[in-house]
Amino acid sequence: GKPGERGRERAGPCCLMVHFALFSLGLAPLYLPTLLQPSQEALLHRSIQTWGISTLRQQIHARHVAKVAFYADESAVEVLDSNGLQRRVAIFPGVAPILLQDLRSEKLPFFVVPERPQAPSVVLAFARGFVSMLVVILVINALGMLDQFVWGCMIAGSVLNAVSEQVASACGAAGAAAGARVA
Repeated sequence: GKPGERGRERAGPCCLMVHFALFSLGLAPLYLPTLLQPSQEALLHRSIQTWGISTLRQQIHARHVAKVAFYADESAVEVLDSNGLQRRVAIFPGVAPILLQDLRSEKLPFFVVPERPQAPSVVLAFARGFVSMLVVILVINALGMLDQFVWGCMIAGSVLNAVSEQVASACGAAGAAAGARVA
């Protein structure tokens, strides 16, 4: 092109990745807790020791069990033993009445844990964030400041775009330099 005119090149994959990364960082508060929750829950379940049904019945009659919690679907029970350790016992529905009889005969406390609601999906978290953003925009419009808000968003977007282009060009230059060293 002409001297002093900056040519516009098509965005390469590195530039698109930088745009996506910056966009994701902006949305991370919306979906990050949702993504982390299952891994924390998995760590908790791995830390709980397991017993078999016969071991649980022996421990109940030996009075080594402090409390028992039945899952509502009768798939397992959580046991708090007399040492304060939590144990998990996988059961099937036919065993629940036998365990209840054992617990009642030894006068041990037990209860049924209600079903836990499912964690909201990433799409639901994004939808909630989007609706919240629309409500904020409506409030800004009601206050008569929408023009200033749009102008500020344009300036912030322009700055963000310039920063991402600089990062992308630096990544491209570093990649080209590394490729030249390898060759």
